[in-house]
Amino acid sequence: MGDKRWISTAISSAFVATLWMVKDTSAGADHKPRLKVVVAGEATTPDCLRGDRIQWVRAHPEKADGCAIAAGANAALGSALTADARDRFQLEFIDDGGNTESAEAVARRIESDPDVLAVIGHTASDTTRRAISFYAEAGIPLLMPVATSPDVNRPADSGAGPALRPLLPTWADVHWNSHYELPNAFRLIANDGMAQVPALAYAATKLTTGKIVIVADLSDDPEYGQFLASHLAPKLRSRRMDVDPVIRIQKTDLKAGHPPQEIYGQILNAQLVIFCGTKERATALLQSLSQWPGARSSKWPKFLLSDSSRPMSSFPAGVDLYVTFPVPEFREPLTDDEKRVVDAAVYAGGQSYEVFAYDAVLLLSRAVVSVRNAGAPLSRATLSDALSKIVDFQGVKTEYSFFRGENFHPDYHVYSAGPNVVKGAVCESRTTPAPPQTSATAASAPPVSRSDVLTYDCEIAPDDLATMRRH
Repeated sequence: MGDKRWISTAISSAFVATLWMVKDTSAGADHKPRLKVVVAGEATTPDCLRGDRIQWVRAHPEKADGCAIAAGANAALGSALTADARDRFQLEFIDDGGNTESAEAVARRIESDPDVLAVIGHTASDTTRRAISFYAEAGIPLLMPVATSPDVNRPADSGAGPALRPLLPTWADVHWNSHYELPNAFRLIANDGMAQVPALAYAATKLTTGKIVIVADLSDDPEYGQFLASHLAPKLRSRRMDVDPVIRIQKTDLKAGHPPQEIYGQILNAQLVIFCGTKERATALLQSLSQWPGARSSKWPKFLLSDSSRPMSSFPAGVDLYVTFPVPEFREPLTDDEKRVVDAAVYAGGQSYEVFAYDAVLLLSRAVVSVRNAGAPLSRATLSDALSKIVDFQGVKTEYSFFRGENFHPDYHVYSAGPNVVKGAVCESRTTPAPPQTSATAASAPPVSRSDVLTYDCEIAPDDLATMRRH
């Protein structure tokens, strides 16, 4: 695999490869010990690290994820667990623009920088997938704190690689082959097939026995929403749940940024709506629905939102919301590392992606120390090798078990908000039947919007999550 990597790199990126090969032999030299670990994502800049981050994110809700990974990674540099490694690297923050085109431009820039040791990012599955092949070409390890689509570590067909295949079919660049699993990817947040699909399915079985509508908003980060919806629907139907055909919203369907009104009646006719998409699109749907005249006299269903909605800062009053997310509640007494993560919070309702960015720096630090203890020079290659050998890892709040770059020890939790929410009800024993939603428990249509927060509800039992994953 190593030979193929350098052959393909020589073909598609000879200049970059030459730069890195020179750097790779001198990375451990005393005269230049501090290499760059780039933290890349939408609005991942030092701006949110100054002052009140929570207020900053409230003013810029679309930048919550980028701010979260910047704050989490930055906070980890103060941990005692990074003390033996932080003199070997420094963090650099880069805004990838939040779209695939600008993420590719950022990835090309990072690929051509011989001082870059590793990347932590990006903040969406589609931007991560677009960028990862450029890093793979240069042997740069990528640690993923946000992207959950299982296909992220398989190349997207973009960039220089696909153009080479017709010319050199026998030497087609494996870093651009969508059937090839890239070896430079290390995911801290569990992928959706392992965790979020079974978590959403489990929560759905506890929230209703009635009609379910799945909405996949593919207008933003389609890589994320498409996988969730296409795997969640058959899983629920296999459990004899009443699931309507999936509603897919494309970018061309939007009208002034709002979903088409044709779907509103179908949504309001459900007892549970499962939304698969980003927090921005979930916010747009809920706000648009609250302003639709037909909703004012209707009973509202419960809404179960995918984990990208965890840092939502604004949604209509009176609606019952549930979000599954792989971070537990932080409770007193806190360890020193937990205090740092809490202080790094960008969201009033508790922790979000800053936890995984913090753990990414801890994981990198452990790998850096392993390289040093082995007497090897610190380089992209030696760091990637050290990362690939780490199996069990204790993060600030989460235990990880890694296999081929994936976290196979996911925990999942429920966060909720709303007037009819009963905390803990979603995580009851599987033997307890879920009560159907009635007119007495359904929420009335909210007349106005207000800011609110999703707060911790309960943990989905690991056995329940594993059972739902298998069946």
